[in-house]
Amino acid sequence: MSLLHSASTEKLLLKLLLFLLLMALPLHIRADQIMVKRGEDSTTTNSSEKILIIGVREDAPPFSEGPVQPDRSNANLTVKSGPLRAAGYDGYMIYICDEVLKQMMIVDGNAPTLKEGEFKVVNVDELMRGTFLDDRIELLDGGEIDILCDPASINRERLREYAVSPPLFLTGISYLMREGDVEPQSICGVRKALIGVVGRTNAFQYGIEAILNSGAWARKRDVIIAAMRNTGGNRPTSCPDAGHQGAIWRATSHMELAEAFCKGEVTYYVGDLEIIQASVERFPGCRVTSGAQRFTTDRYAIFARMNYDRGENWKAIRIARFYELLNRGVIASDSLLDHAYDATFHGAPRSQILELFYWSMRGAR
Repeated sequence: MSLLHSASTEKLLLKLLLFLLLMALPLHIRADQIMVKRGEDSTTTNSSEKILIIGVREDAPPFSEGPVQPDRSNANLTVKSGPLRAAGYDGYMIYICDEVLKQMMIVDGNAPTLKEGEFKVVNVDELMRGTFLDDRIELLDGGEIDILCDPASINRERLREYAVSPPLFLTGISYLMREGDVEPQSICGVRKALIGVVGRTNAFQYGIEAILNSGAWARKRDVIIAAMRNTGGNRPTSCPDAGHQGAIWRATSHMELAEAFCKGEVTYYVGDLEIIQASVERFPGCRVTSGAQRFTTDRYAIFARMNYDRGENWKAIRIARFYELLNRGVIASDSLLDHAYDATFHGAPRSQILELFYWSMRGAR
């Protein structure tokens, strides 16, 4: 049956197309948008500054994870890999960044290139453990990284502060519940958290609120809202005892949260749908329900530093080149998005909305 045969489907697709036209398509990075700050003019750059720092995540499957030792059993981590997969990282966003970085290492006339030794791959999850930052994208502000290659959602604040690619994936916040599990009658009194999220993600900042606004978890709404206001660290504050108790538990990683969830220590596992599904698949026998509904519409993109001092022209030029090649790869009929999906999801069918999103970016194949 055609996608447009039903009236309800047609309305949904028209809404999505309008959303993409208004929000996605105007996003375009040119060299003149990577601004160089006014300041002391410098015609030379220290060799230590001629290093492009790429930030990746170790714990956001299936979009960015690692590092692992490359071996012949992993088709993505082969001799054809770029610098990110060669360092042992893999996933949908890794694939996209890696392919662009590979192209940058090829001499192409007078275009700026990236040579061996002129890039560095850093684990942003590891960097965040040593900071008090609320958002990993803030690592761009201080120059700890120059480009963030991970599943980072587009929002208004980030659009104001950073260079951003076109949207690269369409996802949304959802939640999982273990098969046979039931919502506890009382928040306290059982060694179990009602909701589990990874602390420094959109799931805690926006996702829980979106789920509540849908009418879900109505009986616990007031308690959950109070916990969102009072939760300061990564432990729940609504119960006096330690452990995974209370309305909300903020884990430090998806690995930690998925393990606790699969052990029955968390009732609802909240996060971007593809990430939470991939995380629980790491634990054999962890059977789940829910996950059919998305409560938000989020678009992943690659973010980079926007402003540079004059002594950092070398970096600014290469970031502009990175976005130039990325944009070409995304909108080509043989789109980088399709290759990244096939390499990551291994033949899994695409939803109608995701397929329409890809069509809007690269046209019909």
